[in-house]
Amino acid sequence: MLSIHTLEEGVIYMVTRPFTDYHQNNFTPGAKLTYAGRAFLPYHGGHTLFFKERNIYLQEDDDATLINSLHEYLTSFDATGRVAPTHRPPVLIARGRRKGFYYFVGFFALAMIALLIILFGPSRPAWLPFVPFGIGFLLLIAAVIAEWGHPV
Repeated sequence: MLSIHTLEEGVIYMVTRPFTDYHQNNFTPGAKLTYAGRAFLPYHGGHTLFFKERNIYLQEDDDATLINSLHEYLTSFDATGRVAPTHRPPVLIARGRRKGFYYFVGFFALAMIALLIILFGPSRPAWLPFVPFGIGFLLLIAAVIAEWGHPV
């Protein structure tokens, strides 16, 4: 059921019954309004419904019937001219691929391990610190190949 809390940003709503808001703005049937957001002033009980075309100002005390039965005054509108009762799916924004990022992180983590072994490690063979550094270097080469073969 449509209410001031269930209006969806970007959806076009059509006025189905005439009404007047708190500031005496008249809304006639057939007017189309594209919803942009809502503001609430708790000390006055005021709701402002922002639409691209014009705003609707409502007070909880004076406009209680309109607030409680908004579904009788507004309905979602489809561009083809018919009322659309279905819910619109959320728009997913495609994110760029970052294949090589994890290889770079792995390289730097293994390089830090190698430095810690060199600086603070116990007695060991001279080649031991180069093992994690070598593995990290191989990861770095793999990252370059992954990004080079399929750039973002």
